[in-house]
Amino acid sequence: MTNPKISIILSVRNEERFLGEAIQSILAQTYRDFELIIWDDASTDNTWSIIEQYNDNRILAFRNDIQRFVTYNVNKAFSEIAVGEYISLHDADDVWEPEKLEKQMNFLEQHLEIGAVFSWANIIDDNGNLDNDSPIRKLFVQSNRTRHEWLRYFFTTGNALCNPSVLVRKQCLDDCGTNNLAMWQFHDFDMWLRLCFKYEIHVLPEYLVKVRRKSDRSNSSAHSDLTFNRNCFEYYMMLNHYCNITSVEEFLRIFPSSEKHCIHPDADLDFALAMTAIEYDLSPIRRLFGLQLLHKLVSSPERAEKIRTVHHFDYRDFADITKQMSIFSMLSQKTPPVSQTFKPPLEKGIEAFNQEKHDIAIECLSTAMTQEPDNPLPYAYLAFVCARQGLLQEARDFIAQSIRLAPERSDLIAALGESFLKSGNPAEAVGYLREAVQMQPDLFAAYPALAQSLHLTGHSEEAVSLLKTASSLPSNAQSSIQNVLQQILAECGDDLS
Repeated sequence: MTNPKISIILSVRNEERFLGEAIQSILAQTYRDFELIIWDDASTDNTWSIIEQYNDNRILAFRNDIQRFVTYNVNKAFSEIAVGEYISLHDADDVWEPEKLEKQMNFLEQHLEIGAVFSWANIIDDNGNLDNDSPIRKLFVQSNRTRHEWLRYFFTTGNALCNPSVLVRKQCLDDCGTNNLAMWQFHDFDMWLRLCFKYEIHVLPEYLVKVRRKSDRSNSSAHSDLTFNRNCFEYYMMLNHYCNITSVEEFLRIFPSSEKHCIHPDADLDFALAMTAIEYDLSPIRRLFGLQLLHKLVSSPERAEKIRTVHHFDYRDFADITKQMSIFSMLSQKTPPVSQTFKPPLEKGIEAFNQEKHDIAIECLSTAMTQEPDNPLPYAYLAFVCARQGLLQEARDFIAQSIRLAPERSDLIAALGESFLKSGNPAEAVGYLREAVQMQPDLFAAYPALAQSLHLTGHSEEAVSLLKTASSLPSNAQSSIQNVLQQILAECGDDLS
């Protein structure tokens, strides 16, 4: 008798209400060549009785004498029981669509270079009702990335992979390892991070899983004050995996915007990683991680001398950084990791754009564009980013799509014009700003940028006339209008008197 192709591992504790539906969704799979390993974690309700009711030779059931938690159960099943060439994980309160395994098996057998395949996931409540507005559902709608791009996303944003959607080659887990028993909240996230350091992954753009979010928030992944400290600590510890990067080439494939720290042929990758963690955003956890790395370097005489000569950074610079960063006051505000607050990619992309962190903005906005194809904002902000980077045609294409979705949004057209102006393209800016104020004459916030663009393209008289007219009308932009008017008059002198 040949071994089954897939080993499905289901760890369960006290899920008598939902376990039957979860098991049925596995047994109803159109792909039949699997074993189902159910590990009961010393349940105190009727969970074990429900398991015993199933008479299917594909089911292998085990029961702990005391509670040992999911990380132990999955590792035990994987190392001692599972014989499949592929491993799939299931949660006892979630549900699979019937073709889940078949579609993923077909993909992996046709793409030998891929180590694991995930999918999108719907969110359901206690009664199985879909929650299409759930931010978690939007989080799981991910476009595909290279493994290096995923590693950057994990570092800058957090987890966005649905654990019960995975089908992974057993060989890959043998190579990278399964659950770290020290990880309780982020054991799956930690596993996928390690996987991406060696293997490519893929997300099927289909809703093949239903993830249940219970009304009593008893999901192990649910954010609460009780799990906040553990979330922060585990995410902090996970960042240490990035210290295993051994080459500048790999580092820059993960963090291309950190090239400035790797220009010297003897660049110290720990220093580059530390500065990347500090500079990326205001996350206190990543910044604390960066400071810890710098402290390690400065404390070692040999490494300290290297970063002093190569990176022109010494203990005095380190002292300045530790003085300037209010990390611990930020942590005291109990701001959870992004992966736990599920901040929408659009919101994070706009924040990154406003902070001129264009690499992060592009990544988040591209994800938002996939998640919300009918929302004009991701397209508009991608246009703004392209304009700032001098990518004129790309900016035009994105704003055209945004206008198609929201033809009444003159403010988006004006904002693109301002982005062109700030990137040193006033001639390009004039066209969009003119169009915006023609569509909405009372869009006074656009008048200063339009006047500046006109002035820079040799139409100063028109600019002054425009601003004088606008200054005679009540608006919240009067201060900007007056400032730009005085600036242009001062630069033109007697020419406009």
